[in-house]
Amino acid sequence: MSWLGLRHKRTERLYSDEWNLVVDGLDILYGYVGALKSDLEKLDEKVEAYYLDCKDEIANVSTNVEQYYLEIKSELGDIETIVNQLKSDVAGIKTDVRQYYLEIKDELKTISVAPNVEKYYLEIKDELGTIDAKLDQLKSDVDGMAGDIHEIYLMKIPRLLASVINQSVSEGADVFSPDVEVDRNGRVRFKLWLSVIGYVATKWIPAGTVEEIVGYLNARNPIPEASWHEFDFTVMKNDKINVRIYPGMTVTVFVYGLGEA
Repeated sequence: MSWLGLRHKRTERLYSDEWNLVVDGLDILYGYVGALKSDLEKLDEKVEAYYLDCKDEIANVSTNVEQYYLEIKSELGDIETIVNQLKSDVAGIKTDVRQYYLEIKDELKTISVAPNVEKYYLEIKDELGTIDAKLDQLKSDVDGMAGDIHEIYLMKIPRLLASVINQSVSEGADVFSPDVEVDRNGRVRFKLWLSVIGYVATKWIPAGTVEEIVGYLNARNPIPEASWHEFDFTVMKNDKINVRIYPGMTVTVFVYGLGEA
């Protein structure tokens, strides 16, 4: 017997009340199909909207990083030119000093005046002997400056340390496994998207310790669902960090190293 009270029949008369039940059943099924189709269309719209949001966000991040790189590149080009000029000047000074030393040395050898001249020559010779060492040290210092400048340049570029996309997490559980270790002093930036309204906390383990310190972001205020939020957190090299979500939900989290406080 069916859910509308109909039963299978042999070759026998079909009464109007039975036929009406068949028609009613078809109408009900048609309504179910229409509602299901409407729900699927709404779901398609939501998926399409979410895809467009993510696509625009990724495009904006790429554009910002490229623009920032171009700005820094022009400044670093000037610094590199200055450093190269300084290297050239140091090499020129070194050559001039050596040439002057050789000229004085030959000239003093031709002088046969008294012991005072010879003594003065020996004093100059000792001083000139130390100039080479000082110029070599200056060249080493300039090379070190070039390395420091390159390190500063790298610190200006955000680095992706860890990420999860549309990951389901339990309430209060770590999002990342293992914890994310910071590679240099500065800051980390958390970029968050929550599927439902909730709270976000950061687990921090200072370098050289095993103590876990957990605190809420956003001043312990709830974070709305389906929207992007960013938070900065000061760290030191070899610190470990992680993210915890309340309640359990689906999240997208990106962690960037900014390299400066």
